[in-house]
Amino acid sequence: MIKHQKILSMFFALFFGTMLLIVAGPAAAQARESEMEKAAISFFSSSDELRNSAKYGFSADFTGAFRPISHELRSELEISFPEKIFSIAKMKVLIDLPPKDYDLILIADKNGRIEGFMWASYWMIHPSKSFEMIFKDHRIRSNKDALLHAKVLAGLITSLNDDRIGNIEMKNGEIKVELIKGQGVFGILHIKMTKKMRFNRVIITDPDGRKLRYFV
Repeated sequence: MIKHQKILSMFFALFFGTMLLIVAGPAAAQARESEMEKAAISFFSSSDELRNSAKYGFSADFTGAFRPISHELRSELEISFPEKIFSIAKMKVLIDLPPKDYDLILIADKNGRIEGFMWASYWMIHPSKSFEMIFKDHRIRSNKDALLHAKVLAGLITSLNDDRIGNIEMKNGEIKVELIKGQGVFGILHIKMTKKMRFNRVIITDPDGRKLRYFV
């Protein structure tokens, strides 16, 4: 009888512990997103790269809304890049009149501090100066992991434009991911690797590997 009660106690402890993790997981993720959104609002008001039109050729204002990331993609981002938090802000950008709507990918550290950004329309407007090295020292365990993490990052970019991912290859310490728009390759995501199996430099080029000629 005592043995039976112990087994039941262990079962219920395991059951309720699992349920707490299931409930707490999304709640914790929502809390992190909420903190990042607060940090984003402060970031928008002080970012010279988003507000100095004389220097950068455009200005961007936050609309007050964030674009949701699908549950599946967010889970992949959290698994692949646990040290980062990603959010998509809806921006009103003035290049020429009238202002147009653009999605801005914000990247923060695990504490919610905004580290940099890139535009969903990556071929139009240059990313933050910090973007190129924002994933520096991101750790991976194998070449398979490296390709998977690169695919997840490319998946975030393409998902915002209804584009898709093409071929992915790793050669000479560099990962290349094709970003396909319509029927052809529109850009290449390049991720340089270190000999210690870490990400280093991240850039997007045109299909021929040349630097993008941004509109601004």
